[in-house]
Amino acid sequence: MAVETLFGERSLSKVSAVFADAEQARRAADELVSGLGLNQAQVEVVKPHDRRISRKLEPESRGIAVTLVRTHAVLGAAGAGLGLILAAVLVLSGVAAAASSPFYTLLVFVFFGGIFGMLLGGLLSLRPDHDPMIARVERAARKGRWSVVVHARDHDEEHRAKQALDHMSNRVTATL
Repeated sequence: MAVETLFGERSLSKVSAVFADAEQARRAADELVSGLGLNQAQVEVVKPHDRRISRKLEPESRGIAVTLVRTHAVLGAAGAGLGLILAAVLVLSGVAAAASSPFYTLLVFVFFGGIFGMLLGGLLSLRPDHDPMIARVERAARKGRWSVVVHARDHDEEHRAKQALDHMSNRVTATL
């Protein structure tokens, strides 16, 4: 199973660049749309003190909700399955503690395997790789600077957007 199937968002990768003024930011956004062929909806310009900054940084609220459910369900079930397999191996291999109480061994390993799987699902759904990019754009907006945020649909788009923005700004940040 590809990791991408766990996520409900269409855009898993983001690239941002900070600019000193509106003209530079709009020129960069136009270049990304016309030069790289990105969809206009994939490129957001964040102005200083923008009231819609959250929506521009994370526009897929429905996709995020799907990601929350999907990662917890799939990884919780996978963890429970791995717990079941590990418990069965311990019981069948004759480990004294497991073999003397096979039902409780299965119960504990399945339960904790499911819990660990859901914890991993929670970590993935938090998207910690987005934090540095979000913090940089929010900090720039508070300081009166403009930013361009690209919501790439795949790694090729992310790479091309990052290369283009690297030529236009020295403050470029990308997520994983």
